[in-house]
Amino acid sequence: MDSTAGSLVEEYSFLIENLKMTHPTELVNLNIKVRYHFVSNLSDSAYPDFRDIAEDIQDFIDSYPEKSDYWEVINKRLTLLVLDTYSELQDVTSEMEISPSKEDPYYSLSVVTRKR
Repeated sequence: MDSTAGSLVEEYSFLIENLKMTHPTELVNLNIKVRYHFVSNLSDSAYPDFRDIAEDIQDFIDSYPEKSDYWEVINKRLTLLVLDTYSELQDVTSEMEISPSKEDPYYSLSVVTRKR
């Protein structure tokens, strides 16, 4: 089989469940689904380990400095971190699900896609 036949689009996704973040004064539960496409012609040895990306996201959430930022701003900065850190990715989408809290009694979802 010819490995160059046709066009190739590779996508990978994973889910990080039950991340905790103080926002702005109470602990909130987050589920973050991350989906990305790889750049074209990526060598077999160049694929990033998704666990490294997940760990970077967890560290980002744990150390996020501005607790009062809107979820959309946090998610936008998260996608920037991932795309800046992993040149093997063509684009990244982060779906951040925010569980209800005392201050905000609604489930909410922020979806951000960032492309090179």
